[in-house]
Amino acid sequence: MQVHPPRFRGQSLRAALLAVLALPAIYLIAAVLGGAVASLPASNSNTRPHAIYLAKGPIHYDFVLPLDARVRAAFGNLVPQNAAARHLIVGYGGRHSTPPSATIPT
Repeated sequence: MQVHPPRFRGQSLRAALLAVLALPAIYLIAAVLGGAVASLPASNSNTRPHAIYLAKGPIHYDFVLPLDARVRAAFGNLVPQNAAARHLIVGYGGRHSTPPSATIPT
C-alpha cells in the first residue's frame, strides 16, 4: 500500500496562472532588449550608408542593390566584371515572377 502526499489544487492553479502571466512578460522583455541591441551605434563609423531599394512584384518584393565596388566584391560570382549593369536584383523566383514594369530607381 502506497501513501501519496495530499495534492493541493491551489498549487497547480497558481503555477498555471504564473505561466500564463509570465509568457507576455518574457515577450515584452525580449522585445525591449531586441530593440535596444538593434539600435546600438555601429562599431565602424567610417563607412558610408549603402542604399538598398525594393522592386514591387505581383506577390513579393525583390531587393535592388546598386552595383558599386562593395557590392561587386560581395557578389562577384553573380555579376561578371565587365557587365554594364548598374543594379543587382536579388529575390525569390525567376524571370517570370518579377514583371518588366517593376520600377528600379536611377
